[in-house]
Amino acid sequence: MIAKTNIMKTLHVLFLLAAGLLLLTGCPVNTDYPLAPKGTTRLDKKLIGAWTTDAEEPAVKTVNIEKGMVDNTYKITVTERGPMYAPETDDFTGWLTELGGKTFLVLQSVLEGTPQEAYFLYHVDIEKNTITTHDCKMLVGGMDAVVSTETFQQEILASMKKSDFLDEEIVWKRVK
Repeated sequence: MIAKTNIMKTLHVLFLLAAGLLLLTGCPVNTDYPLAPKGTTRLDKKLIGAWTTDAEEPAVKTVNIEKGMVDNTYKITVTERGPMYAPETDDFTGWLTELGGKTFLVLQSVLEGTPQEAYFLYHVDIEKNTITTHDCKMLVGGMDAVVSTETFQQEILASMKKSDFLDEEIVWKRVK
């Protein structure tokens, strides 16, 4: 009985440690709603290509971005996962949107060819051979405040006013 209790305590500690690591390492905002409708902002051709990062333990190590099938969208494929990768798929549809003077990349999961109602959000700075991404913190109402695209926009706009809105900077270099 004592051995079983020790095992349970060890598993509990490991679970808490894993949960703490997820909080410390951060992750992109994941919601049931996109920040903006698909294709409302022009495509930036500088995003097209293969990209990699030297960041320590990124969720994604290498990604390929192509022009999407729908106007002003991208087909995004994760080609090398990092240790913190969580989505069920490596395939996404992406699009840019501007809000509050900042540019964001919205990703929609595509599972077995079918778009899912799972969206991820990154702040992006795009240059010719470098992309810088940031996770966005929802600092006012949090996830509970997001019940539509409009409330998501309101939450992001309010959170932008906080100095620690952008988190987890990752610099991407063009591979080809």
